[in-house]
Amino acid sequence: MVQYIEQLAQALRDPALDGAGPKASSAALNYAIARGACTHFGVDCNELVWGMPARIAIVAAQALAVKINQHTANLATLGLRWDRAIEASEEEAEMLLLGELEFALEVGHAREAIVEAWLANPDARELERALENSNHALMAYWDALKQHKKLFASIAHNPMLENWRQSFAEPFKANLPWWLNGELEKVAVDVRQEAETVL
Repeated sequence: MVQYIEQLAQALRDPALDGAGPKASSAALNYAIARGACTHFGVDCNELVWGMPARIAIVAAQALAVKINQHTANLATLGLRWDRAIEASEEEAEMLLLGELEFALEVGHAREAIVEAWLANPDARELERALENSNHALMAYWDALKQHKKLFASIAHNPMLENWRQSFAEPFKANLPWWLNGELEKVAVDVRQEAETVL
C-alpha cells in the first residue's frame, strides 16, 4: 500500500497545483485520485495531508466531469474497438476492457476525495456545484458502462479484478462497484448458458 502514499506525495509536489489551465486540472485530478485511493484502500495518509483544499477539489471535480464525458462518448464504440482488438490478440482485447474499468476505479477514488472535501467545506457553493455536475456526468457514464456488461463479463475472472476487490478496506469492501461485487461473474454464467442453449 506504500505505492498509494507515494502517488499522493508525488501529486502534492506537482507545481501545477498552484497554477491554472489544463496542467492544473490534471494535477488536481491526480491529487484527488491518489487521495481517494488511500481512503478506499485503508492507507493512512494524514501525515502528508489531512484533506483536499476546496479550491483544488473544485478544479478536480471540473476535470473529472470532462474526463467522464469523454469516456462516456467513447463507450459508444467500445464494441467495435473490442472486435478489432480481439482480432489482434485476446490479451489486447482484455487490456482494452481492463483499461476502461481502471478508469472507472479512478473515478470512484476521485469522487471519494471530492466528496470528502465538500463535507469538510459544506458552505463552498462552487464546490457543491462542481460536485453536482460531476455526479450528473457519472450517472450517464455508469449507464453507458452497464450497456457493455456482457463484454466486460469476458474478463470477470481476470486476476486484476480480484486484486482490486481485495484492496478495498472496510466499510468500502461491503459496497463495491457493480463490476467488482460479483455481478460480472453472474453475467458470465448467463452468457455461457445462452451459448450452450444455442449450440
